[in-house]
Amino acid sequence: MQAMQASAKRLWARKIRVLTASIYPTTMYLAQPTDDPILIMLEQLGVPMVHVTVNDPRGGYWEYVNWDHASGEVPEDFPKADIILYDGRAHESHFLQSAEDRGWNLTHPAFAETPRQIASWPIDTSFSYERATRILYSIKMVFDQSVRRVPETQCTLSEPPFDDELPRGAWRCHDPDHAMAVAASLVCPANTGASDFAVATETESALRAQLDDFAEKLDDAEDDIPTWGIAIIAVVASVLVVTLALMGIIIRREKIGNPIFKINDLATKV
Repeated sequence: MQAMQASAKRLWARKIRVLTASIYPTTMYLAQPTDDPILIMLEQLGVPMVHVTVNDPRGGYWEYVNWDHASGEVPEDFPKADIILYDGRAHESHFLQSAEDRGWNLTHPAFAETPRQIASWPIDTSFSYERATRILYSIKMVFDQSVRRVPETQCTLSEPPFDDELPRGAWRCHDPDHAMAVAASLVCPANTGASDFAVATETESALRAQLDDFAEKLDDAEDDIPTWGIAIIAVVASVLVVTLALMGIIIRREKIGNPIFKINDLATKV
């Protein structure tokens, strides 16, 4: 988080701006940075995120922009940006294809010039501390190598908590105190990842030992407990063991950034 805050300060100082887009033939969908969790995180850390004018009839998230996908030219009033974060749901493979196979071309300097100043925006990703770290790291590598490629614009002064929408094409001036406070607050808990899994494993082992001890006591008192009682106790014990095993699997999947239960933003589909 603190490393991204430093990268964001560099972008602001050099007036290098970031725009987020989902690109399709005839229409681009530009994302409002105050409407998406990943973009909110970036802007809160000080990244110069370009704001748009939402015209999505559903009431939020997107600005629909018609463009000439054959020539690749964007409208003259297209928001000025030097880096494009692209929709990771569809464009990972698109950008490796030719314009003919892809079905559209793009002459925007962030895309057309080499090296490309583009990075994947994981709009429908799962959320965990480790996953957020991976996202920031991959985007930061592009930020740190980027330069300004379109005419500069001036930043817009605003006050924390930076949850308000700015005029189209505007981006916030850097607030080092707020960015540092946000970076300091976004710290992984001490007992996550491998340590959590270790704790769960130890807990499971301890419970198994208790169950074994309990089973021995049941054997000693077998004559005093009816058969149906023993059956109920066995079922309960089995449910406990299965539950603990599932907890271990859930924690392990969370650790690698691919949880079983994924939280998707309500407006992830265009």
